[in-house]
Amino acid sequence: MAINRMSIGGEYPLSTDDLCRHTTPLQFPYLNDFHKVFFASGRGALRALLRMINGKRALLPNYICQSVILAFEQEGYTIDFYQINADYSIEIESVKTLVLAADVLFIMHYFGFPQDRGILKTLKEACDKNSTVIIEDTTHSIFTLPLTCGIFAVSSLRKWFGLPDGAVAYSTDKSILDIERFMIKDSNFTNLRLIGMLQKHAYLSGSSEKPTLHLSLLESAENYLTKHPSLSCISEFSWQQLCCLRLKEMIECRRSNYELLYNEISHGGITIASPTLDRSTCPLFLVVKAARREALRIFLMEHQIYCPVHWPVEDQRLEDDQFLHENFGNNLSIPIDQRYNDTYMRYVASVLNEFESHE
Repeated sequence: MAINRMSIGGEYPLSTDDLCRHTTPLQFPYLNDFHKVFFASGRGALRALLRMINGKRALLPNYICQSVILAFEQEGYTIDFYQINADYSIEIESVKTLVLAADVLFIMHYFGFPQDRGILKTLKEACDKNSTVIIEDTTHSIFTLPLTCGIFAVSSLRKWFGLPDGAVAYSTDKSILDIERFMIKDSNFTNLRLIGMLQKHAYLSGSSEKPTLHLSLLESAENYLTKHPSLSCISEFSWQQLCCLRLKEMIECRRSNYELLYNEISHGGITIASPTLDRSTCPLFLVVKAARREALRIFLMEHQIYCPVHWPVEDQRLEDDQFLHENFGNNLSIPIDQRYNDTYMRYVASVLNEFESHE
């Protein structure tokens, strides 16, 4: 008799029922107002865009995923870093000075919340004067606002849905379509992730007794992408899935889950580090801060709640950034996505509150 195992967070599972074929013409209507090119990974989309821009020096936030830094370096860019404040806003003075030497300014909108409009306006004016190209990383914010002050944007869509691969580079300028010439076909990354996601479903549904097989497969996929950083196009399967998503329901579910969890956490030894929800934001995670983050992460894992860390500091140039460590070194991202309902969120809140009561 099959059983259903509980697991909150981590990679999305896929069932064999998801492996359907669609015969009708497909499109992703959310970005209809933009010219767009779909890739297998966000770093592939970013590398293709950087290759087209053909710059030499880039300005990145110091609070960033290492894979983004590597994408710039793989395309031959020299990197400078600007500071992100404790509230995830851009420290404007550090940018205004450094942008004078930059061909590209890279902007992130963290966890779904766009940067302040006044700051973005100031940055755009400085970049326009200096002929600096703005690239927005909208991986966290695409379903809040697809573009703010830049011409170009990249987003890793597989972070939002049960897709084995999928990312997009898009723009109001049709010149972005030129990056299609850099594309190749390489299905190894996609296939590893697809098998891993199917294996996760098999384990959760009770039809497999191998609790770690999907983890090793998914880790192998990420390792492959790191060692073979190709500019592969999106797979046919992920494209089909992407075009069939119910985005309105997804956004409403995430907002509801975020608000419930935000209100249920007791605000003791754990601090909520992400903002209150406004009317337009679609959040990616709810972020908490705990002095004993690793102990909290392990405690949550013991209760089948799996939370990512955004992000471990891996770059040697940032290791001595004390402000970065003090303000983001204890952050943990709590899942609030569309796989879960109120019951799951109340369970997550109860576990968080239980940890606090032990502190």
